[in-house]
Amino acid sequence: EYSHSYEERSLLSKSSLFSPLKDAELVSPPEPAAQGGLGSPAGAVGHKGSYLNFCEASCEGGKRGQPLDVEAERPISYIARYASADSPSEQMSKAGLPSADPKASFEAHVREKFNRMVEAVDKTIEKRIDKLTKELAQKTAELLEVRAAFVQLSQKKQEVQRRERALSRQVDVAVEMIAALKQRLTESEEELHRKEEEVVTFNHFLEEAAEKEVRGKARLQ
Repeated sequence: EYSHSYEERSLLSKSSLFSPLKDAELVSPPEPAAQGGLGSPAGAVGHKGSYLNFCEASCEGGKRGQPLDVEAERPISYIARYASADSPSEQMSKAGLPSADPKASFEAHVREKFNRMVEAVDKTIEKRIDKLTKELAQKTAELLEVRAAFVQLSQKKQEVQRRERALSRQVDVAVEMIAALKQRLTESEEELHRKEEEVVTFNHFLEEAAEKEVRGKARLQ
């Protein structure tokens, strides 16, 4: 819809002949939509036809040798009007209509697809982070349980080692006591055997004394 602006600029650059236009015509406000505005097809055709007629007249005047006044640049009001005016694509975008530029629509489609992809990746990363966080919390709880069990086992091991050392000392004492008792028993057995021998010797002495007494009595009789 706004391709006429590029055609006008190309024609004006080729002809390089500008006639002084009235400021009223250059700075005149755009006509209503009913009569064909800047963004309407009727307005575009009207502007295009006026500029084409102007270029044709300029070219014919040059061929005939008629002098034409040339301006170095367009009036500032004309440039300001075209610079301040929104492009048809922007007007259509503001009006809520789909853009006619395929490149812009393609870029919008790619941007939307990229945003969706980024959003999907973000959601996937968030889910993965949540899953890893839950797994980390579970592993941390398990590790704490294992550590508590390890501490408990360590305490039990220390208690068992303490009791083992105590029992070892008791066993050593018992072994020493058993050895002392064995020695005392051996000494007692030796003492008993010696006393038995003394008793036997005393019995033999009594028997011999009794026999001597009997023989002495017999001699007296």
